[in-house]
Amino acid sequence: MPGIRLAPVTLEREAEFGAFLDEWRNEAFDPFARMFAIAWTDYAGYVALVHELRDGRGPVAGLVPSETSFVEEDGRILGIVNRRYALNEALERFGGHIGYAVRPSARGRGVAKAALRLALADLRAHGIAEALLTCGDWNTISARVIESCGGRRIGDAEADGVIERRYLVPTG
Repeated sequence: MPGIRLAPVTLEREAEFGAFLDEWRNEAFDPFARMFAIAWTDYAGYVALVHELRDGRGPVAGLVPSETSFVEEDGRILGIVNRRYALNEALERFGGHIGYAVRPSARGRGVAKAALRLALADLRAHGIAEALLTCGDWNTISARVIESCGGRRIGDAEADGVIERRYLVPTG
C-alpha cells in the first residue's frame, strides 16, 4: 500500500497516540497487554520501554532485541508493529518474530498486510531469512494476512486451552 510506512515511537506523538488508544478501549483484543500495559497510563514510560527493548533490556529477564514502530500513513498512526531480531523459547511457541495491530478505523484497507511486508523487509535487513509468526486460532483475519504474505502453517502451540497457529514466512 503506497504511503504506509514504519515510523519511530517518539515522545512528540503522545496526543496522537492517545487518539489511537481511544479506539482500542472497547475492543476484545488488547495490543498493550502484559509488558506493554504501561502504554495505557504512561506514554513516556511506554516510549522508554520501547527504547530499552532495542537492546533486549526491559522489565523481565530473557528479553530479545526488538524494535517497535508506528504504522502510519500521512502522519496518522494506523497501527503498531513489533519486530524481534532473535527468538527465545517462549517466542518460539507464542509470539514469533513479528507482532502487529491495526486500529479499528483503519481495518479492511490492507494496512496489516502492508505493515507485515515492511516488518519482513526489516527482518531481512537484519539477516533473518525466514520469520516465525503466530496468531491465535480465533484470529482468522490475521491468519489470512500472514498467509497472503507467503506464510505456511507449520503447526500449533497450546497453553491453558489457548491454541496459537504457527507460521514460517520468507522475508525476501
